[in-house]
Amino acid sequence: MSHKVNDLYNWFSQFNDRTVKIKSDNLNFEIVLNKRSLLHLIGVHYIFKNPKFLRGSDLIKEVINKGYDDKKIIGLIAKNNPHMVRSFKVRAKNLKPFLENLENARLVEMTKSNTKLKSNYLAMQSKDKDLLLLGLVRNDYEDYFETFIIENSDSYFKNTTINEPVKSITEILDDGTEVPFSFSEEKQKYYQLENNQTINKKKSFRDEMISWQEKANDSNKIDININKKDLDQGRDL
Repeated sequence: MSHKVNDLYNWFSQFNDRTVKIKSDNLNFEIVLNKRSLLHLIGVHYIFKNPKFLRGSDLIKEVINKGYDDKKIIGLIAKNNPHMVRSFKVRAKNLKPFLENLENARLVEMTKSNTKLKSNYLAMQSKDKDLLLLGLVRNDYEDYFETFIIENSDSYFKNTTINEPVKSITEILDDGTEVPFSFSEEKQKYYQLENNQTINKKKSFRDEMISWQEKANDSNKIDININKKDLDQGRDL
């Protein structure tokens, strides 16, 4: 039995509650990653006849906690929303590689008017003849990933006035420090190595400065002692 959905959920869970900043020239998103959004992104909610108001936590209880395999998930989607079977399969297959390559996406406006989606912007990548689109919601109090769409046309961002490459993705740590971030394990290891090297260089520079200061202090002490000795000899004359 295949459990690719479960594996994908477990992979995404490692990023839960981490805050990432996605920047282009004119756009800036701060997103708190939430494992409860994963199943919605790939369309698992279509296992239910009316998935509109279904919460991510409900999906986790139903699909993850009960150990549904991929065959059961596809069977339920085919039963309740048969037109979404292909969409689910394609989304489940492509979401992880899309996120692992997110730094190479472009940011565009969501321009489609006849949709119930709340996304204001889309992160876009192309694969073969398809366009992979990650919906980004920005409102007054939060930014978040809403949906993941696979299309073969520009209908969701036609006539966009913004089309910018992602310039950087960083993680915002608890102390407010920003460090490079990637969903790719290989890239993240490289960033961590680079960050450690930077920290070590700063530490080495700091140690050199401390050593120099200590030597300078010792030199001042010698000068003071010599001057004191000269003064004492002058008093003896």
